Amino acid sequence: MNRSQNRRTFDEDILARAAEDWVTPGEVYWSANSASGLVDSGLLRDLSIGLLARLILQGLVVPGDLKTEGFSPWKMSAGAAISRIAREWLAFDEPSAVYPGAVFWLQATPTGVEIGESVWEREGSPPLKTPRTAKPVQPLAVSE
Repeated sequence: MNRSQNRRTFDEDILARAAEDWVTPGEVYWSANSASGLVDSGLLRDLSIGLLARLILQGLVVPGDLKTEGFSPWKMSAGAAISRIAREWLAFDEPSAVYPGAVFWLQATPTGVEIGESVWEREGSPPLKTPRTAKPVQPLAVSE
């Protein structure tokens, strides 16, 4: 899944990825690196968390866990989810060492999928259709 991300903003890249499949912390980190040009891993982690917080608060993605039955959104407010992401990612000695399944998985909401698919259309290629049967998720509540 190494298709062109030219001309994409951070938001567009994450939502295009999320229109295809669940997104990992490493993909968020890589996208922040591509969008910013930063090289310091701590700054990239912090930027990743901040950009991800915006997507969560805008109701475009939902963090959760992958279980045998599929994606399980976290049952908490957006603020609590962002705090959990920051706390768990900060616990890594090397911020770039987050691996799939560490900290979170992301699934796009229906609005996030729509935006992500529009990025693929603009680029002239449809999103890859993965064999997952994800149930649509609703945005997390902004307050407790």
